Amino acid sequence: MKKAFIFLAVISALSLIAADAKFGTREEAIAMVKKGMAYIDKVGVEKALTEMTRTNGMFIDRDLYLFALDFNGFSRANGGKPSLVGSDLADMKDNNGYPFVKEMIALAKKSGSGWIKYLWNNKVTGKIDPKASYIERVGKTEILIGCGMYDKERK
Repeated sequence: MKKAFIFLAVISALSLIAADAKFGTREEAIAMVKKGMAYIDKVGVEKALTEMTRTNGMFIDRDLYLFALDFNGFSRANGGKPSLVGSDLADMKDNNGYPFVKEMIALAKKSGSGWIKYLWNNKVTGKIDPKASYIERVGKTEILIGCGMYDKERK
C-alpha cells in the first residue's frame, strides 16, 4: 500500500512539472527578446522581423513567441498570429478595457524596456489568463519587440 501511495505521489508530481513545461517563464521571455535584439544586430531590422513572424522559426518556444510593433501601433511581426502583421493594433484593449498596446509603446518611448501586464486568450488553456510581456525598444528606431508569458503568479 505504501509503495502504491509513493508511486501515485511521484506520478502526480511529474504531471505537474510536465504541465508547467508547456509555459515559458519570465526569464525565458526576456531571453527571447534579447535573442531577437541580437538577431536584429546581425541581419538588420527587416530580415529579423520576417524571421520573427515565421510560426516555425527560431523565435518560437512553446507558448513564447516574439512580436513587434511600431510606435503608431502597427504590428510589424507576430510569431503567434502572423495574420496580425500590418494591422493597426493601437486601440487594442484587453478584456478589462486596458489599452496594453498603447502602454507598451509609452513604456518603450519612456524607459526603453520593461513589463506590461494584461489579460489575453491563452491558446493552451482556452481561457483568458493574466499575461505579462517584456518589451524592448529596438535601438533608436520607433519599433519595439516583445515576448509575453502567462503570469501564473497573478491568477
